[in-house]
Amino acid sequence: MKKHYIVLLLYNTIMAIGLFVCNYFWNTPYTSDNFSRKFLVFMTLLAILALYHGLKHKSELTLSNKSKASYIPSMILFVPVVGFGIYSMITGFSPTLTFLILVIDTALIGIAEEGMYRVILLGSMVRKMHPVLALVLSSLLFCLLHVLNLIGGLSVSEVISQLGSTFVMGMFLGAMYLETKKPIFPVIFHSLWDYIILSGSLETLSFMPIALVGTYAAELLITLIIVIKLIKKKNQFRIDG
Repeated sequence: MKKHYIVLLLYNTIMAIGLFVCNYFWNTPYTSDNFSRKFLVFMTLLAILALYHGLKHKSELTLSNKSKASYIPSMILFVPVVGFGIYSMITGFSPTLTFLILVIDTALIGIAEEGMYRVILLGSMVRKMHPVLALVLSSLLFCLLHVLNLIGGLSVSEVISQLGSTFVMGMFLGAMYLETKKPIFPVIFHSLWDYIILSGSLETLSFMPIALVGTYAAELLITLIIVIKLIKKKNQFRIDG
């Protein structure tokens, strides 16, 4: 576990440095329209770090196959979000560098954050403790990552707002990973969700506010269903010895 926490510390350090450089040296705070472009080099480093470490320790991070993977609960939300994400990309498409960078950036966010917080952290934690406790702790660490956005220029109130939504999202993505046992699902979901939010291409749809609230409510409900299933089962991820 120690080596995974060291990588987490390195991940957070790179994140903090990137936010600091963008905000104080390049005058590009987190809320700037050019933030994705300026932060891209750091986002790339984070994705490479998570991908390299995850692949290097794949044998000890891959989830156990003691129980069959389940897809139904997660897919109830996964399918419509992917559909909206693809629709958002199609409607927002433009042959410009801005569009391309946003697509690359959100893809890298999915790889970096899911690789670090779901594959590496959650994947290692479930071998040492009950999966529900591992899910909560890894989601809490994912949530606390966003405190670093203070360095990027966000206000305390804005960061506090992020903490609530990212904890709920972290719980859902972690639950999805434990259920499906395949990281590709949380990676795709995370990337497309961030694209929907950051692109703003669906903001003109009248039902979007309701859809956003509905999404968070669905995340909570699906996570609860999966957590109940995990509580009823023995820890199928734990490896003794």
